[in-house]
Amino acid sequence: MFGQILAEKLPGHSILLTDTAPVIAEFAISARDAGGGLADPAASTGDTVAWESRPRNRGRFDNCEAQRLRATLLLVSRVDGSVVYRGVGESETCAAGGQEMADLADILISDAHGALSAD
Repeated sequence: MFGQILAEKLPGHSILLTDTAPVIAEFAISARDAGGGLADPAASTGDTVAWESRPRNRGRFDNCEAQRLRATLLLVSRVDGSVVYRGVGESETCAAGGQEMADLADILISDAHGALSAD
């Protein structure tokens, strides 16, 4: 579903999909309990945790078991295989679905477009 949403959103950001494009796009998406975090063990030291994604503190009035969607977009040069862009976006939701995925796709595409335009 996320791949289809990405493909549908690209033209709205002035990006065309072709078999001969100079960049290949790869993506990944995952869903997990928002109460669990994601740390970088290489950057963490002693009592200091380097969070890539902090655990969600459940509020007193939470009415759901929140899920965290995490999407990654990777753009690779077709010519030499180098990474042109890598971006990650997250969203917390009680009902992960199409709208949350569409929002993540928009954020990642806009970020990638901005990063590539700045070069």
